[in-house]
This record gives sequence, structure tokens and C-alpha cells, in this order.
Amino acid sequence: YRYSRNYQTILWARADSRLELISDFVSIANWLNLPEKNVQDQNLTVTAVQKWMESHTDWLLILDNADNLGMITDFIPFGNKGHILLTTRSKNLGNVQQRIRVDKMNINEAALLLLRRAKLIENDASIAHASDHDRILAMKLAETLEGFALAIELAGIYIEKTKSSLSDYLQLYLTHRTKLLEEKHKATSDYLETAVAWSLVFEEIKETQPFAIEPLYLS
Repeated sequence: YRYSRNYQTILWARADSRLELISDFVSIANWLNLPEKNVQDQNLTVTAVQKWMESHTDWLLILDNADNLGMITDFIPFGNKGHILLTTRSKNLGNVQQRIRVDKMNINEAALLLLRRAKLIENDASIAHASDHDRILAMKLAETLEGFALAIELAGIYIEKTKSSLSDYLQLYLTHRTKLLEEKHKATSDYLETAVAWSLVFEEIKETQPFAIEPLYLS
């Protein structure tokens, strides 16, 4: 967002799997209105998007969840007409030119984000504007979610949309976390907190807006 004005075109593709990358490159081809957007062989569509990037300047391609760096090489265009931003959990980044490590939020930052996102305080308010009760619970939740920004964001969304209290969400989260651990047969996971927070949002959408959930099963 900070550097968006530096680019004429910003493209986004999911890099969780090869199928998702191909699908999103096809979507990009449609957005760019390339002649190959509807060809049967989608590999040709991918190539067309690459050639577009090789012949245009001032673009940014974001490849999200690019944990398999070997896989994404087939989708990288030649030349240096634009910039490519990878979001990845992989620590083996090879010759990636510049790395920016995104650390966990500290407890105070995470609690403030949670309170703001849950609309318990204004977006420009400090944590001191929250009640003592909400501030203590927000700190407890931030600690439980281990400062993962996405988990904090999802928790805030859930609390705001369902009009839940912080204590209600904490109890629901701990119950759901135990259930998820039993189902997955895993004792620990670096991203379990985010997975639990997302699954709670998912279940709420499925309960209140069942038709809205169908596209998520296809993604």
C-alpha cells in the first residue's frame, strides 16, 4: 500500500499450489484482456501473462504463500521490467535478492490491534481508552494468539460481526483449539493460532450465510 503509486499495475496470485497459480494467472489474463485468456491450454495463458510482464514496465506481481520456491520458477517472467514480491514461510530462500522478515507482534501491539479491529475502541485511540476489563482480556487473547497478526485480525472480525465479548471469544477459541488439535492429531503447530481463528470465522459464515461459503470450498 505504501508504494502502490510507484506501479501502474499490481497483480496478485495465490502460490499455495500449481493449480492455484495457473487459475490466478488465467484470472490475470482476463483482467488484462489478453487474447489467450480463453484458450483451452491454460499453460499458453500463463505464458501470455509472462510475456506481458516481459514487455511492460512499472508492474508489481505478488505471489502469496509461495512456500514452494521451486514450483514458482515456472511462473516468473524473464527480465527486470517490474518487481516480484513473495510472501512465504520458507526459510530456504536461495538467491532471493532482498528478504524482509515479518515478526510476531508484541503483546501490547497485538492487544491494541484486537481492540481496534473489534471496534471496542476507535481506530486512532490508544489502548488506554479501553476499559480495564477489556484491556486485560485483550492482552490475554493477544498472548494466547501468540502475536500472529492474521490471527488477531480474524479474532477482531469475529468479535465485531458476532457482537461477542472478548471473554466469550477466548473461551470459544480455547475449546475450538482443543477440538482442532484432536482432529489433526498434532501437539503443536507454528500457525495453529491462525488456523483456529480462521476456522471460527469460517464456521460463522457457514452458519449465517451458507450460500456465501460455497465459493470458499472451490478456492
